[in-house]
Amino acid sequence: MRWFRKKKKQYISKRQKGIYYVYDTKLEQIIWKSDSKEQNESLIERLNSGYGFNGKIPSFFNNLQEG
Repeated sequence: MRWFRKKKKQYISKRQKGIYYVYDTKLEQIIWKSDSKEQNESLIERLNSGYGFNGKIPSFFNNLQEG
């Protein structure tokens, strides 16, 4: 039987004061903010399964403005 090392996830969820964040472990930055845990987890699942950006993350995706 072969043992495979579990692939480290590039995108993980962080929570602070009731707000959920998508954190990019490769770039070491927060790229998304949401009040909904379900929306956040769905986005993380998609990003880790291959959806995403080839290179630099566009500024419109980084929705960290207050409001």
